[in-house]
Amino acid sequence: METFRRLLPTPAEGLTAEDVAAELPGPAPAGRPFVFLNMIATADGRATVDGRTAPIANRADYELFHALRARTDAVMVGAETIRVEGYGPMERLAVVV
Repeated sequence: METFRRLLPTPAEGLTAEDVAAELPGPAPAGRPFVFLNMIATADGRATVDGRTAPIANRADYELFHALRARTDAVMVGAETIRVEGYGPMERLAVVV
């Protein structure tokens, strides 16, 4: 499991992807939308290499991606991303407490 470092508003070390996702505000106030964005990019601003995101992603990116998705009711993905990355249906996993 990868760990994350928060820089702002209060620095913290050793956070898991679930810790980061849990810090998102929510649920949205009644009658108000709630949107967040998650994406990766290279230091020079590229979002893909040869049309794919996999070459610039790492395990931490995937862990955060899935932790954030677990907190959502819907996910919007660009059509080209779906075609290129081969996305399938989003399935909510059962949470065992």
